[in-house]
Amino acid sequence: MMKRLSVIGIDAGGTKTEIMLCGSDGEVLGRVAGGTGNPNDIGIDACASMMIDAIRELCNTDEPAAIFGGVSGAGSGNNAREIKERLQIAFPNAKIEVKTDASNLLASGKSDGDSAALICGTGTALFVQRGSEEKRISGWGYMFDDGGSAYDLGRDALRAALAFEEGLIPDGALCRRVRERLGKDAHSALADIYKLGKAYIASFARMTVECAESGDETAEKIVGKSVSALCRRVEKAISLYGEIPELICGGGLFNSEYFTARLSEGVEKYGVSLYIPSLPQSFGACFRAASLVDTVDKPTFTENFRRTV
Repeated sequence: MMKRLSVIGIDAGGTKTEIMLCGSDGEVLGRVAGGTGNPNDIGIDACASMMIDAIRELCNTDEPAAIFGGVSGAGSGNNAREIKERLQIAFPNAKIEVKTDASNLLASGKSDGDSAALICGTGTALFVQRGSEEKRISGWGYMFDDGGSAYDLGRDALRAALAFEEGLIPDGALCRRVRERLGKDAHSALADIYKLGKAYIASFARMTVECAESGDETAEKIVGKSVSALCRRVEKAISLYGEIPELICGGGLFNSEYFTARLSEGVEKYGVSLYIPSLPQSFGACFRAASLVDTVDKPTFTENFRRTV
């Protein structure tokens, strides 16, 4: 390995962003956390400015040798290119690459070869890496994806509470917990829900999964709908791109053993096993950044990162 260089790894999700400074050997030197980094939510300028400010805070007057940004929403339009252009102006001597946040997860697998990654956070997407290409199944944004995201689960929980209040479904643990969280009936809270938006709606996902685990029928149906949608995507990805023996999983929904077990059972029939990395997704961003400027031994890089993170 050459002389150690300083690199920046960015993991920008729909709810939170983590930016790390580390050596090209994997040693973590600093980190900064922030809110959503999705340019579709906050705009290109705000997204890039947040990153630039954080990098300058971490690096002081130095310039990193490389920056890799795995950014939710980077796959939409020219977002990736425009973010990279702004970063390149701020750090003209750095090697810079910007892709979707799935790239971070794809780099978090056990090997450096072909892999597949499933994101179930505020949004959802399935990515398959074949050589240097990343193929995507869904991941069109919270307005269009049909299941498997925290937003989808939270929206369906709120929809259930509204349906109960109109006499369309029976009451249950989920509807009661939604009303408790809102502090009022769901109809009265509609204006507030619209105002608070995507992240707030997604925050109801956790109670939905908990109620499903406790046996609430409405919650079980909601979780089952999401799991079925994810299984259909896995099946389609296999038919298009070949076998997926290991599916690298990332996102807040995989903090739930119940949700993970339901999905694991669903994809088992396709010969797929789930792998949930023990390191944060920012690890993948740092590894990809280091790979832009150095020859990286992944096991050594991983051990150094794990030891210092």
